[in-house]
Amino acid sequence: MRRHIVLFFSFLFSLSLFALEVNDIVVYDLRCNNIVNPLGIERVSLSWKISSEHHGTSQSAWQIEIADSKQALDNGNSNIWNSGKIKDDRMFDICPQSDLFKSSESYWWRVRIWNENDEVTNWSQSATFSMGLLSSEDWNAEWITFPDEIEGLPYMRKIFHLNSTGDGKKLVRALAYVSGLGNNDFYVNGSLVDSTRVLDPAQTNYEHYALYSTYDITKLLNNDSNCLGVMLSNGWFNQDMALGKSVYGRPMLKLQVNLKYDDGTVETWITDRSWECKQGPLLSANIYRGEIFDARLSLPDWCVPDVKTDGWIPVIVAKEGIPPGLFSQQMPPIRMQTIYKAKKMWKFCAGKWIYDFGVNSTGNIRLKVDLPRGTQVTVTMSEELLETGGLDYRSTGIKVSPIQTETYICSGKGNEIWIPRNAYHGFRYAEVSFSDTRIKPETDWLEKIEYNTDLEQTGTFLCDNEQLNTLHEMALRTFISNMQGVPIDCPHREKCGWLGDVHAYIKMCLLNYDMNNFLVKYMDDIQSGGALENPKTLHHLHLNKKFYYVKKEAGIPYMIAPGKRHCGVASPDWGTALVQIPWYLYVYTGDRDVLVRYYDFMQQWTDYVSRMAIKNIVYQGLGDWCGMRGTTPSNSTPIEFTSSAFHYLNLCIMNETAKILGKKRDEKRYKALSINVRDAINDKFYHPLLFTYGTQTADAMALDLGIVPQGQESKVASSLMEQIKKTDNFFRVGIFGLGRIGSVLSRNGFSKESYQIFTKKGNNSFAWMWENADATTLWEILPVSDEAMKVTDWRSHSHPMQGGYDAWFYEDLGGIRPCKDYPGFKTVWLSPSFDVGLNYVKAEVMSRYGKIKSEWTRKDKNIKWNVSIPVGSVGQIPDNLAEIKSVNGKAISDVNASIVKNSTAACYILPSGNYEMELIIK
Repeated sequence: MRRHIVLFFSFLFSLSLFALEVNDIVVYDLRCNNIVNPLGIERVSLSWKISSEHHGTSQSAWQIEIADSKQALDNGNSNIWNSGKIKDDRMFDICPQSDLFKSSESYWWRVRIWNENDEVTNWSQSATFSMGLLSSEDWNAEWITFPDEIEGLPYMRKIFHLNSTGDGKKLVRALAYVSGLGNNDFYVNGSLVDSTRVLDPAQTNYEHYALYSTYDITKLLNNDSNCLGVMLSNGWFNQDMALGKSVYGRPMLKLQVNLKYDDGTVETWITDRSWECKQGPLLSANIYRGEIFDARLSLPDWCVPDVKTDGWIPVIVAKEGIPPGLFSQQMPPIRMQTIYKAKKMWKFCAGKWIYDFGVNSTGNIRLKVDLPRGTQVTVTMSEELLETGGLDYRSTGIKVSPIQTETYICSGKGNEIWIPRNAYHGFRYAEVSFSDTRIKPETDWLEKIEYNTDLEQTGTFLCDNEQLNTLHEMALRTFISNMQGVPIDCPHREKCGWLGDVHAYIKMCLLNYDMNNFLVKYMDDIQSGGALENPKTLHHLHLNKKFYYVKKEAGIPYMIAPGKRHCGVASPDWGTALVQIPWYLYVYTGDRDVLVRYYDFMQQWTDYVSRMAIKNIVYQGLGDWCGMRGTTPSNSTPIEFTSSAFHYLNLCIMNETAKILGKKRDEKRYKALSINVRDAINDKFYHPLLFTYGTQTADAMALDLGIVPQGQESKVASSLMEQIKKTDNFFRVGIFGLGRIGSVLSRNGFSKESYQIFTKKGNNSFAWMWENADATTLWEILPVSDEAMKVTDWRSHSHPMQGGYDAWFYEDLGGIRPCKDYPGFKTVWLSPSFDVGLNYVKAEVMSRYGKIKSEWTRKDKNIKWNVSIPVGSVGQIPDNLAEIKSVNGKAISDVNASIVKNSTAACYILPSGNYEMELIIK
C-alpha cells in the first residue's frame, strides 16, 4: 500500500501555470505538546503544518533550531539544539532528547523544511515553550491550608519584594506554578490572573496525583512590593453533598513563583507558614449544589500590597490528604464561554421569577443587581419546567444530589456583579427569589455563562437539510456541555466520567475537537484509579440469569474515572474504553506514543476479559444502554453479544497495536484469539438463513466490527433494514447501536435509507425531540416518540453518550475518513454518499497535517465536488464512487489519470492541494 501513496495523478503537475517556487511554501502553526506556546510542560514534542498553493507539495526533510532566548534564535545561534537536516516526512511528534531542557526554563524554536525537490523553505516564525517543575526536588513550596477558626473558605495572601537584594538587576520572566485543591482563583496585586479560567486545576484521583497550572505573571509585577493571593474552594477535593461524597481533606494550596533576572540569577517565592489567611465571602461551595457568597465579607483590596492586615491569621502547613504526585496540567483549562441572555422571564409565584435562556447547556449564572445590604438572592436551576410554570428538578437528580442552587447576599454598595466560579450546573431555566419578596427583577439581572474545557473545535459540518444540522448542533452542544476537565456523563445529577459513555462517542469527538491532551489525561485517570494493590471490590457476572461474583484483579479499572465514586469494577463493555481510546487517538491523530504509553494497561485489560470468557463468550456487562424504547439496556440485544463483540474489538486492536510496536508474539496471540472469539460469536448468535444476529444493534455492531462472515455483509445489512421497517422505519437501538448504524447502512448499500431514517419526522423520529419535547440537547433516553417520553422526566436531559451518530455526518455524508494503516489522516479516504438525497454538504476536519475539506453540491446526477488535501497527506477516492468528468477545469478524457489497485478496490490517489471536480453519479 505504501508504494501507492507516492503515485499521483500525472496530470496534476501540468495544472500549475508556473514553476513551483519554494518561497510559496510556508511552515506555520508551530506547537509543542499540541499547544501553541505552552507554559509548564514536562516533555517536548514538536509539530507544525505546511501550506502551499501548489499540488503535490510534500516534505522530504526538516531542520529544527532551539535556543534559550528569542534574540539568540533570531541571530541563528541555536545554542540548545540544532537538528541539522533530517530526512523525514514527519510533521509532528518530533521529540528532542529530554536532557536538553531544564526545569522552569523558557525556550524558543523554529523549523524549516525541504520539499519533494529537495528545495529548502524559509525559516518559520519562532515559537516558544517553557518547562514546568520536572521533579519533586524542584519544588520548594509547601502545601498550606487554613485553621479551624475560619468557618467558610479563605482568602490567602503574602507580600513579596522584587529583587530583594536591591542590586539593580532587571526581571526577565516570572512563572507561577499553582495548585489549589479542589480549585482556586489566583490573584496578583489585586487582579485575577486569568479571569475566564474557572474550576482550576482539573479533577484527578487525588490519592495518586494532582495537577498544577502555570502562569506568566511577569507583566503583573511591580518593581517593589507585590502581593500574591489565592481564593481556595472545595471543588472535587472536598465534595461532601452528593453520591457518597468525595472528601480527600481540607482545601490546600501549593504555589511557587520562579523569577529569572537579566544577570541569570533566579529567585523563588513559595507558599509556607509565613502566608496569612482570613475568612472570605465564600461561606460554602459544593461542585454539585453551588455557592453561598456573602458580599458583605468581601475585601476589595485584600490582594493589594501595603494594605492593613487586621484580623489576618497565619496559615498552617497541611499534613493530611497530600497527593503524592504533582504534575503539570497539559489539557486546556475550563473556561467561561458563551454568554446567554434570557429569552423570556415570568413571575411564577410570590417572590419567584423564572428565566428561560433558550438552550440547555452547562455553566453558571451572572447576577447583576443593585439592592439593599443583606438582601439574599437565591437562584435555582433546572433543565425542564413543570406544567405550572415552575422548575422541574427531576432530570437534574433531586433523588441523588442537591438542587442546583446559587446564593448571593448583597453588600448594598451599588451595582454588584457576581459570577459563581466554584460550581457548574446543567440548566436551561433559572428561578430567582429574593429575601424581600417585594423585589421585581428585570430581564437583564440574570445571564447564563457556559463553562467547559476550552477544547479547540477542529471539525465543522453543514448541509442543506436543517434536521441534520440540528442533530449535529445538538450533538456538539451536549458533548461540550459535559467536558469539565473530565468527560462526564451529565452536568448535574452525577458529573461522573463513565468509561462506557466515552467510547460510545469516541469517533464523533475526535472529528469535532482536538481531544489529544484531554483524552491522555483521562487515560491517566483511568489507569491511576485502577492501580490498587489489595483490591476487595467484587463485580457480578451475569450468566443464565444468575449472578456470580468475581474478585477484582489489581490494576483493573472501575466504571468511573476519576474520583471516589467508583460504582464497581468496570464491566467488559465499559472497560473497553481503555483499549479503544488510545487506539482511536492513534488512528485519528497519528499519536503513536499513546500506544506505547498504555500498551501494558490495554493488554492487562484484554487478558483479564479473556479469562472472564466462557468458551470465548463474555457474559458480564451492562448492555446496549438507554435504548429508544425507554428501556435500559435497549431492546433485546443480549448482553453477552455486546460484551463479546467489544472483546473481539479489543483483541483486534491489540493485534494491530502489537504489530505496530513490533511485539510479534503478542500479535500472533491476539490474532488467534480474535478469530476464536469471532467464530464463537457467529456460532452462538448468527442466523445464517436469516442473515441476522437478531437485533438492530447486534447487526450494526457485527457489520461495523467485522464480525459478519466475509461476503455476507450486504445480506446482513438488508436484514437490518427489514428490522427497521418493522419498527416504524426508525431505529430501535441503544448507545452502542446508534453510533454505528448510520455508517454501516451507508457503507453497505443503504445510504438513501439511512438518510431517510435520520430525516424522518413525526412519532418515532429524531425530529420528535425538538418538535414535541422542546429538546436542545440529547437526553439520556432520547425523546423520539410518545412511548419514550413516558420515561424521560427523571433522567438526565444532557447525555453525550447518545451523540455517536455524528460521525456519520463527517465520514459518510462528507466522506472524510482516516486510514488506520496511515493514521492521523496521512491518507484520507474520500467517499461521500452523493446519492442520499442531499443537494449540499460541507465537511471540514483539521487534522494534524492541516485542513481537510469535502464540499459538494448536487443537481440531478451532476456533482460539483471541492476537495482540499493538506501538505503531508494524500487523498484516496474509490473509482466506483462516480464518473469523474473534469478536475480543475480539465476534462478527465484529456488526462492520463492513474488508477491504483489495492487490496480492496481500484482507487484514485490525490496528492496535497485543492481540487474542483465535476462528477456524474453512476
